[in-house]
Amino acid sequence: GYFALLKKLRAGVTEEQMATDLEYLTYKHGSRPGSFWSILGINERAALPHAPLARKKLPARCLLLFDWGGAVNFYCSDTTRTIFLGKPDPLMKKIYTIVYDAQMKAIGKTRPGVKASELDFAARSLITKAGYGGNFGHSLGHGIGMQVHEMPAMNAKSTAILEPGMDFTVEP
Repeated sequence: GYFALLKKLRAGVTEEQMATDLEYLTYKHGSRPGSFWSILGINERAALPHAPLARKKLPARCLLLFDWGGAVNFYCSDTTRTIFLGKPDPLMKKIYTIVYDAQMKAIGKTRPGVKASELDFAARSLITKAGYGGNFGHSLGHGIGMQVHEMPAMNAKSTAILEPGMDFTVEP
């Protein structure tokens, strides 16, 4: 559904319209609603976790965050993607790269026996060192399974130790 939606992106369409299209296309390709309401953020709204959809229109040049999910055989999904439409603004590109690098750093430390809090620290320390730590007010991620938010908690206070078979998100 996501790739089909990308082909339909154009200036003037709203966050609400894009989210509705994404949910329909996800459903059309075999998933069922159930994880959570889709989040679609344009520019500064892309930094808001759990942002409600708005009627904000897509400009010709912007940053877009897609956060959506579905359920297949009662198991939930949670997918987040960030893209640029048109030539990226240099500051947005810089911050995108910082967040991406933080995500990759946390993923690189993922293995059995590691505390979930260590993954959060890996991402958070990189973002803090880059000068944006005050903007990282959300946890690194969460477990996912038959519910979209399950254990282990992927945050600074988590005492969970990663084990084989654990499914979780890494979304700084």
